[in-house]
Amino acid sequence: MKVFLHQLGFVLAGGAAGFASGILMPGAGGVRGAILGASIALGAAVLNPWKGRATMPGLVRVFVVAVLAGAMAAEGIIAWECVRPYEWSRMEPFGHHALDPLAGQAVAGSLSYSITLLFWIRARRASLHHSWAWLAAAIVFGPVARLVGAGGPVAVEAETLLGMALFVALTALPFAGFWFYAAQVADPAWTRRRWFLRTQGRVPPPPLPPSV
Repeated sequence: MKVFLHQLGFVLAGGAAGFASGILMPGAGGVRGAILGASIALGAAVLNPWKGRATMPGLVRVFVVAVLAGAMAAEGIIAWECVRPYEWSRMEPFGHHALDPLAGQAVAGSLSYSITLLFWIRARRASLHHSWAWLAAAIVFGPVARLVGAGGPVAVEAETLLGMALFVALTALPFAGFWFYAAQVADPAWTRRRWFLRTQGRVPPPPLPPSV
């Protein structure tokens, strides 16, 4: 039960971080960010490496979990778009019922963020030197994926593309930073020591050698 509560706290913190990243348009960017942030945090909880042997999850497992987390986030965002009150803005130029480009944004953006951030979590927990490259990739490729998923410069007019880019810059760019802070504060598996102290109330034993 103690483990579940700590993991639940991380999922809620991830959702709060996502909402904060879109606070300028809470009904659009805020809720979308909350769904995405909570979904990725749930994926990180599933990938917890210290429930058994002290080894990192394999690359294939991380990728599968990341795709599932991204798909879950995209489904939640699309469902929200079908029911939410419409907030017209040049930063959100498609309108309430233009679900095709919004669905493209949701799928491409969610998968990009979930894959890069969960691989960053894995690399950071494994103390790999390139871990920050994954976080940088989330900051760069997340917004790009959203624009491409919405149709990019080919499918929209210049004024509309400018509105899209502004909306993405004000919501997608801060997302990785807020989510990083949420993980640093609330992830019970941020370090092996924190995991054992929060879930078992003791200093961790020496790590076991990797299983063959």
